[in-house]
Amino acid sequence: MPQTQSLLFKTDGPVATITLNDAASLNALSEEMLTGLIETLDRLEVDASLKAVILTGSGRGFCSGANLKSSIVDKRSGQFRDWIVHHLNPVVARIQSSRLPFIAAVNGPAAGAGVALAIGCDLIIASDRAKFVIGFAKIGVGMDLGASWTLPRAIGIHRTKQLAMLGRPLDAATALDWGLVTEVCVGEKLLERAGEICEELLANSTPPAIASIKSQLSHAAISDLETTLDYEAEVQAALVLTEESQKLINSFGR
Repeated sequence: MPQTQSLLFKTDGPVATITLNDAASLNALSEEMLTGLIETLDRLEVDASLKAVILTGSGRGFCSGANLKSSIVDKRSGQFRDWIVHHLNPVVARIQSSRLPFIAAVNGPAAGAGVALAIGCDLIIASDRAKFVIGFAKIGVGMDLGASWTLPRAIGIHRTKQLAMLGRPLDAATALDWGLVTEVCVGEKLLERAGEICEELLANSTPPAIASIKSQLSHAAISDLETTLDYEAEVQAALVLTEESQKLINSFGR
């Protein structure tokens, strides 16, 4: 797997941990980091030994968003759009479409695209030291990395507008209350707790079922009820015949 100064990767059995590793910038997203992240996500997808992924940051922050001190902000309009399409957007697209469950372990401040990166994951747990800042408007730009799609679905349109237009920081406790994160724990226990969640996922289901639930939810988000019902039937018909599902069905309630 890619291992650069700005991105760390390790495995513990079936669980992979990706760490954004530029603590000096609070893990701001550089071209090097994004390229390594996309390559890593692609390779995870074809590694049959892996069943879950934890995404976190090094140091005291999760991710401060795009690196505004890099050359990306100097690109002309067309070049900047191409950079977003080819370097930024594929990250969340790959996480959303992955067969693997992604757990964001938000260890500290997340801002802008860093918030979008976290909420693009399947489950989000946060340190009690975490905070979330949708600060795009404060630097005169719009939302990116899918935040305009994922954030309203997590917390509602009006709360999204409040965060995005005013740029107010959201602490971990309020993020939990609003449904932005699924759990808050003390910072020292964050990665341990993320690992426990991965173990629970893998112990209580099967990888095809988890992948199918992700697929169903993504499909339902852009479909009407009739189409969703048809897709659910298609997925269920395929899963129920698998050996893994048959074992769980036969042992259920015993």
